[in-house]
Amino acid sequence: DPWYYVDHQNWYIKAPDKWTHYMGTYALTEITHQIVRDKTLAGVFALGMGLLKEVDDGYREGWSRRDLLVDFGGVASSMFLPPNMKLLAYYDDSSVMFKLSLIVP
Repeated sequence: DPWYYVDHQNWYIKAPDKWTHYMGTYALTEITHQIVRDKTLAGVFALGMGLLKEVDDGYREGWSRRDLLVDFGGVASSMFLPPNMKLLAYYDDSSVMFKLSLIVP
């Protein structure tokens, strides 16, 4: 279960799995927060969905503790960023990039 790359000699992005877990839980927390207006409840819901996704992965390709850590990171990013900041993470075959946006009223 590599984090993002195959090995030190062949450093390229192998699969978007960790990115999907991180941005998925981040976005789910943000969207759920808009509906329920409680950031903690939104975070618990997103972590629960991440856990269910990992149970499903366990039957298909194997359980990953790292996926759950990345899920937690996505939820934590959503919960602890100020309301006027948003995060975007994206990747290509050679790098993973995070972009933090400041919203000025």
